[in-house]
Amino acid sequence: MRILLLLVLLGALAAAQENWRTVRSSAGRFEVSLPGPARTSQESLDTSAGTLKQQQFLVNLGQRAFMVTYVDYPEANVRELGPGKVFENIREGVRDDGATDLCHAGLKLGPHQGCALSYRKEGRFWVKSRLYLVGSRLYQITVTGQKPLDPATVRRFFESFKILP
Repeated sequence: MRILLLLVLLGALAAAQENWRTVRSSAGRFEVSLPGPARTSQESLDTSAGTLKQQQFLVNLGQRAFMVTYVDYPEANVRELGPGKVFENIREGVRDDGATDLCHAGLKLGPHQGCALSYRKEGRFWVKSRLYLVGSRLYQITVTGQKPLDPATVRRFFESFKILP
């Protein structure tokens, strides 16, 4: 019991020492708290729906990384598939990409459909993601680490994500 308490206190101390800050993206229509300054980038993705632009906000802390990405899919594709199939396709893609210990659950952010994913990648990276479909925009809020992730830090990150009007 004392060891568990010590681990919880050490995790809380480490989280408190990080320099958390709120990042607000008017173009992305979201805000989130990140444990450091975010590096932003844009990437083109070749998909069955065509070439799409993904925006990324990344804080890389070496052993852990925190990331928010979003991509706008063609509205007709999202309407045709529906949120359930969009999330199912993502899970299948993660599995096909070599993920193990894949767990998933449905969730919501206000009225928006979402999906929680948790898995290991290449047997050495832990990944926890929350995905939300807002209209035809897909948001991915992700934490990765080389060791199991601190639940309090992950919760703080996930719960800070908000959709802006």
